[in-house]
Amino acid sequence: ATYWSHRKIFKLTSKMIFLYLTPLIFLDSIQIKVFYESHAMNFKKELGKMRKSLSYLVAAATLSFGAPAFAADSELVVFDWGGYEDEMFFQDYMKKYGDAPTYSFFSDEEEAFQKVRAGFRADLGHPCSQSVVKWRNAGIIKPIDTSRLSNFDKVDPGFAGMEGFQVDGVQWALPIDWGATALTYNAEEVSAEEASSLYVFADPKFQGRVSIIDNVDDAYALGYLAVGVMDWNKATDEDFKKASDFLRKVHKNVRQYHADGAEGAALMKSGEILLEWTWNEVAFTLSWEDDAPETVFKRDTKEGSSTWVCGYTMMKDAPGSEQKAYDFLDAWLSDESAAYILNEWGYGHTNKEIMATVGKENGWEPLESYTQGSLFQKPSDPALREKMIKEWELIKSGFADFKSFINMVRYLVGTPPVIITSIIAFGGFIMAKYIAASAAQKQERKGKERRPE
Repeated sequence: ATYWSHRKIFKLTSKMIFLYLTPLIFLDSIQIKVFYESHAMNFKKELGKMRKSLSYLVAAATLSFGAPAFAADSELVVFDWGGYEDEMFFQDYMKKYGDAPTYSFFSDEEEAFQKVRAGFRADLGHPCSQSVVKWRNAGIIKPIDTSRLSNFDKVDPGFAGMEGFQVDGVQWALPIDWGATALTYNAEEVSAEEASSLYVFADPKFQGRVSIIDNVDDAYALGYLAVGVMDWNKATDEDFKKASDFLRKVHKNVRQYHADGAEGAALMKSGEILLEWTWNEVAFTLSWEDDAPETVFKRDTKEGSSTWVCGYTMMKDAPGSEQKAYDFLDAWLSDESAAYILNEWGYGHTNKEIMATVGKENGWEPLESYTQGSLFQKPSDPALREKMIKEWELIKSGFADFKSFINMVRYLVGTPPVIITSIIAFGGFIMAKYIAASAAQKQERKGKERRPE
């Protein structure tokens, strides 16, 4: 934990210095003003991330000096999306072992992939359809012996045999949950006509009122759908450019990228965000809350929506108990788990019997009908996905394209060392001022609290 916190702080510091201080070299006074005004929200967000990472570092140090650890089964480490630690998903496992597994979380599959490649060890991972092939080709997962799963016969064969999940009869990933990424909007502020097309995300009317799930596959599903592409494996280089250009237009309206459904729901509930490109969970969970705005999950826009399937993988060189890993997977396939994710989270499950009963009651249809008019996030060509990952990071950072990024780097490399040193020193000075000001404000607040009225 300490290693990853140090690494993240270094990455964020470098990013802030490069993105927010180097423009002083290239822009005139008017351009600088426009640049910083347009990036003010991102600048605040990066500071927030740094403070969060520092808090993680403090927490890690506290734990390393003897603070009690959270009660968890250390013989099973699950690398997962946030929220999936809900014990109702694996009740049979809890009944057998008493403790929940130890969890480590990621917010993006590429982040998870890089962390595992860097040496992180877990027993189980939770990638989605578009990443399973990459994980298998990288040698970080191993086959699943389905004969050790008493509930495997409950899995819909259409899911079990999906591309990437099963290869030549070998099961590389166990499909569990599935759903959609679609336009989600505040029906009290956005009209049905405005929400009929994905191009509403780029409408200047909604500048600062948009949030997009921070996931490269979901993002490019939006981009490709907007330019009329329903299968990204058939997309041309020109299609990729058009999709990227659309995402850059959307980026101008984005107030905040959200990491998961819970964050997306909180943003929508606040009323500050009116439009989201996000998962089923957001509108589904907000429908229970009396003080939340009327939120609509619209899959049938003119351009459509996107469909995804996720599942668990057995990680190679796993540190824990293999039997516990199989028991955990079996618990996830149970009827109780399937009914719970449908009724409480709004996602689909691969348990065919529960989907035919409880799923049907909740308005779910078979996968084939659900993917009509949808871009299914199937495994893509590795070269295309790497290109998507690089371009998505540039889009979020505000660069016009990869060429402009390279040109800036080349220009910076050719800049005299004294200027580069000055930039770094100035960055350190600004950070020190920020920290000192925060400390002074905190001390002043404490002083006021101590003073008698």
